[in-house]
Amino acid sequence: MNARRDGRADECGGLAPKGSLREKPSRLYKWEVETKKYVLFSVYILRSTKTGNHYYGHTKNLEKRLKAHNDGKVRSTKAYRPWKIIYTEKFLTTSEAFRRELFFKSIEGYQYLKKEKII
Repeated sequence: MNARRDGRADECGGLAPKGSLREKPSRLYKWEVETKKYVLFSVYILRSTKTGNHYYGHTKNLEKRLKAHNDGKVRSTKAYRPWKIIYTEKFLTTSEAFRRELFFKSIEGYQYLKKEKII
């Protein structure tokens, strides 16, 4: 984040400290609202059938992203293929999906996933 002259931060993105996240309105185009054609973003958890490892991510097209993981086109998951989807959530904006992905990657998120028996 960049600081302005008055000491406040510009809203240019980045991660804010815990508890200081500002809610931003969903950015839907007018035609999407009128036609009720929403672009949904998915947060997903994959499990390697080879090793049992988990991978957390978000995407606009879940089927295409899973194919990329299983085809070896993602460097961090290439060695652990094949992958299967074990959990997904849908969001209207990519920022909401990314925030949820970061939660899953945190200690609190891990404990939540264990408590709910998702992983």
